Amino acid sequence: MRGRRAHSDAADAALEVAVDGDLDADLVFTVDLASFVISTYPTATEELLTAGDVGISVRESIPYELVVLETPTRSEAFVFVLNDAAEIRGAIRNDAEAALEWAHDAFRRLRATATPLRPGSR
Repeated sequence: MRGRRAHSDAADAALEVAVDGDLDADLVFTVDLASFVISTYPTATEELLTAGDVGISVRESIPYELVVLETPTRSEAFVFVLNDAAEIRGAIRNDAEAALEWAHDAFRRLRATATPLRPGSR
C-alpha cells in the first residue's frame, strides 16, 4: 500500500480480523503509510506484530497497489489504479495462473527490498 490516505474503514476491519480472527497477512507499506498506521493504531499494530500472523515490511516507495488474496479454494490478484491523492479510481482483478505468478513474483521483489517491522519498532 503506498498512499498516506489510509482507507480507515478498511484498515479498522482488517486490524480487527487480524487480531481477533483468522487472518494471515504479509504487508509491504511505504514509510509514510507505516508511520500513519503506527501512530493511528499503535496498540493494534503492536498486537499484530506480536501475534506473528501478520508481517509488515516498509519501503521508501512502492510503484503500484498490489493485493494477492488467497483462501483455501481461490486465489486472486488485484492491482489498484490511484489518482494523485492516493484515492482508488479503478481496480484490475485477475485469477489466471500467469497473473497470480506475476503478482507473487512482484510482491516477493518488493518485500525483498523492504525492512521488516518488529514488535516495539515504533
